[in-house]
Amino acid sequence: MKKTVRELNLINDFLFNEVLSDKENGVLAAKLILSVIMDREIENVILRTQDVITTGDPKNHAIRLDVYIEELYGDKGEKTRVYDVEVQREKGMELMPKRSRYYQALIDSKYLASGNDYDKMVPLWIIIITPKDLFGKDRMYYTFENRCIEESELSLGDDAKRIFLNPRGSVGQKEELSQLLKYIIDSKGDNAIGETTKELHKIVEKVRSRPDVGVRYMKSWEREQFIREEGREEGRELQLEAYSQLILQLNKEQRLDDVVKAASNPEYLNKLYQEYGIK
Repeated sequence: MKKTVRELNLINDFLFNEVLSDKENGVLAAKLILSVIMDREIENVILRTQDVITTGDPKNHAIRLDVYIEELYGDKGEKTRVYDVEVQREKGMELMPKRSRYYQALIDSKYLASGNDYDKMVPLWIIIITPKDLFGKDRMYYTFENRCIEESELSLGDDAKRIFLNPRGSVGQKEELSQLLKYIIDSKGDNAIGETTKELHKIVEKVRSRPDVGVRYMKSWEREQFIREEGREEGRELQLEAYSQLILQLNKEQRLDDVVKAASNPEYLNKLYQEYGIK
């Protein structure tokens, strides 16, 4: 059932992107969220939402990042740390470890143009917020980096980390992070109980109430519905084509009893598809 904009939570990528791309308060929202996750003050950032990165080859997968944040630091802001923050709904959650591997590779490629030395690569954190525990260890915060299997204390030191956040985790729980993740999952005023979530909730409420956001949400929902219907229609056409191909083959071989049985027995129908190599 379709939700209204007022009913959306920040775990929904539409609202998440609308909040962080907001011209007035998007940067502030990014700082609030990232400061809590990284457990330190984040001050000078440049961010882009729905940033698309490609390999340059149309045959390869492109990626669309929810929120791409560059933190500028150093005496003159001459250094850069990069954060890709993704919110993931339950559907497709199990694919995120491998997707995050691909994200890391393509983001790194942005900083390693032809002719650049490897020292141009910047520290990178890919941060993924999931609605459930992806790894089953009841942790709120999972950090992954490249380490030696034989010497587990030996890190590769490549400045790349992947963080998975589980709002329902109890191991390693931090109060402010727990409040933030709970609010992201269920973005209502009752869950805005700390200073950070209260400030974030004000931004979310402003974005939710803007008419142009409602219009964009309606258009995005209609587009998703169209894609689903298009996919279902294509599936129906392929199914009809396969069924027609099978019936023709059965008739050709005078297997009339099988024609009747296939029409009423889906399991037997699939068995016949496999027999004739029909997909």
